[in-house]
Amino acid sequence: MAGIIDIIGVVSSILGIIQFTQEAFPETKKPGSSVRIAVGLDENGGLRNAGGSVPNVILFNEDGEYLGQSKKNGDVKDGSFSDVTVTQSSRQQATYGLFQAGHEAICVAYTSITWPDGSQYAVTGDWGEACGGSWYYSNVYIHGSGYKPKCMWIGSDGKRPQTGFQVHYPEFRSANSSVPAGKDVKKMCDSKAPFQFFTTPSPKSIDYWILDGKTTAKSTLLFKHDLNNDASQKSRRAASTSSSAMVITNTTHHSVQELCGSETSSGPDLLNLSEKSFCRMSDKKIFPQCDDTVNDNCFNADSRQLIVGGKAARSPYALVWDWQTPGKTFTSKVATSAKIAAREPYAAPQEYNNIVDWSIASTESEPVEST
Repeated sequence: MAGIIDIIGVVSSILGIIQFTQEAFPETKKPGSSVRIAVGLDENGGLRNAGGSVPNVILFNEDGEYLGQSKKNGDVKDGSFSDVTVTQSSRQQATYGLFQAGHEAICVAYTSITWPDGSQYAVTGDWGEACGGSWYYSNVYIHGSGYKPKCMWIGSDGKRPQTGFQVHYPEFRSANSSVPAGKDVKKMCDSKAPFQFFTTPSPKSIDYWILDGKTTAKSTLLFKHDLNNDASQKSRRAASTSSSAMVITNTTHHSVQELCGSETSSGPDLLNLSEKSFCRMSDKKIFPQCDDTVNDNCFNADSRQLIVGGKAARSPYALVWDWQTPGKTFTSKVATSAKIAAREPYAAPQEYNNIVDWSIASTESEPVEST
């Protein structure tokens, strides 16, 4: 199949169409289906801790019957994607996908699938936030659309509430560039079969639609799989917490009000220069940006410090990411000692050891495949 694929997404709780070009889909790998998992960005261009273990992918047909699963997926780098092949015993359509999180959490920006016959489908990370899951802004473009979805967190190390999710791919594709009548966000989330999160370790079954299309049933457990990452294993990134990181942006798509106002958002602090406001994620409190008239109980964009009572309220951030639009640059500073590079969050005040330039060169930017 060639051309543009229209995918049903959700923005600000409203259903809409997001266009995916062919570059956003994995190539066909017979005799199975190919699945792409794109994750949020990290230190070299994105969201901290967003990279990690590639989920185990389990596919089912329209009758909830097990077709196959991926094996030894490894890790995916931040701001990139991983394509996995699920070998199938038949060429049946893999309409349902079950994603089991590995022990290192990832923030999924989107997942797409190519069936053996070339049919293609996708789901964006926006559905994670819409259906009550843990989320953050991904800063990842969907190729060709100029749109950056939110990303949804999954992990099995106990640091994220969601351990996996399921999708019914055909329900997220539009045949005529419009949202089908009768679809709404609440129905898609509450029905379970279209999309749902799991909070139990290593979920192994899905809810699927039965013939009437109105009620669901549980798939029969026909397989046993040990995750490629031991769920009890502590994440290598466990000590790298979001409390030592912040994001600077100037786009209305990364709203401080939305992030701080959400009970399920999770990730770094956020300063939005266009909103002139700052979200402290530890307690979801909003502060104004300091200026000529406001110089206390505000966030100083120059020093990158929250000022409370005339003093810096915390030690400098270990990582500061610039998500500003073209024309804005952010020069990295070099660590003055090995101790600075290895310091723990909330250590004594020191210079920033890693400030990254996230100026966007083109709306055609898309994550590259993780190697």
